Order: sequence, then structure tokens, then C-alpha cells
Amino acid sequence: MFAVAAVAMAASFKTDPKQSKLAFVGMQAGAEFEGVFERFTADIRFDPKDLSTGKFDVTIYTKSVAEALKSQLEA
Repeated sequence: MFAVAAVAMAASFKTDPKQSKLAFVGMQAGAEFEGVFERFTADIRFDPKDLSTGKFDVTIYTKSVAEALKSQLEA
């Protein structure tokens, strides 16, 4: 009889730009403001049976926050 070990594979997820949002709240001159990074990518990997090996890699295009804030200021 042979024993076969099951190898758990990490699940991998990518963000959907149309369904995803990366937002933040900050303080400037005592006033709270909200901002949004309009452009970012994220690669999410984890094994539900071993969350300690999970990994979240995100790349934020920081210029996209300036564009978002500019739009808010002009509104």
C-alpha cells in the first residue's frame, strides 16, 4: 500500500481594475481628506491551510493619486 501526500497549492488572485479600489484617509492642516490610487496592481497568494505563507505584492502608481486629487479639487 502506498501513501500519497497531498500538496496544498497556494491560491493566486489578481485584482480586476474595474472592480478594485485602493483608498486612504489622511490629515492636512487639521482637516481629514480622502484619496484614491486610480492605478495599481496586486498579486495575492495564500494557502488557506497555511496562512503564514501568504504573500501580497502591490505596485502603486503614485502619480495616479495626484490625478485623483486634482479631479476632486477641480470639481
